[in-house]
Amino acid sequence: MNKVVSPNTIKRPNITFTSAYFKGLNPIWDNHMLITLEITNCLMKKTLINQGSFANILFWSTFKQLEIPELTLQPHDEPLFGSTGEKVGTGGRIELSTKLGSGKSGYKEVKIWHFVTHANTSYNILLG
Repeated sequence: MNKVVSPNTIKRPNITFTSAYFKGLNPIWDNHMLITLEITNCLMKKTLINQGSFANILFWSTFKQLEIPELTLQPHDEPLFGSTGEKVGTGGRIELSTKLGSGKSGYKEVKIWHFVTHANTSYNILLG
């Protein structure tokens, strides 16, 4: 049995989004959440949380900026399917150390598998 703490006793900071957060975002997608996380010691902004996706996607341009050797990619030959049903090929998959959380509560470091794909997007990563 776990002790449940009433939400009324926990003080949480307000979260405020300015117009700068929405630059380059698709206005049709109004039900998704963007976060910042740390991957391989790089602060990664514009990480899209998409609960409708079953895949974690690391976009090719982000992969190149992380300066990870392409030889570390594991082959993956099956395509992924986008939100409109289109097929998207992958350049492989990779497991990366990812830090979630921050501040006084600390963070949790987990390893997450990502499919690396070429796609035209304003996001760096999609977490499904």
